[in-house]
Amino acid sequence: MKPRDAECHCGGASPLKRPNAKAPRYGACCSRFIEGGAFAANAMEMMRSRYTAYVLGNTAYLRAMWDPATYPPDLDVSDTSTCWLGLEIKRHTPRATAQSSGRARA
Repeated sequence: MKPRDAECHCGGASPLKRPNAKAPRYGACCSRFIEGGAFAANAMEMMRSRYTAYVLGNTAYLRAMWDPATYPPDLDVSDTSTCWLGLEIKRHTPRATAQSSGRARA
């Protein structure tokens, strides 16, 4: 668990984010999905929350948000020795339906 007033690991990644913009607080960003049980409203929120879950080593969240038919059976990100450098979302295309698409680079 991460302190809710700390910066969120996703950094508030967005194609429209200004280079020197401050990262949102974890409590106002990804914690609502990872700890609060809320569902991401679009692909960009999903990408940010998954990235944050990888950084935090939260395998349970990743498994819950990943189709069991496609995630690796040995998925385990609890070893937090991996150094995640940041998330950059290159493009996000909102759709009129409940679906959206995006492309990310971690």
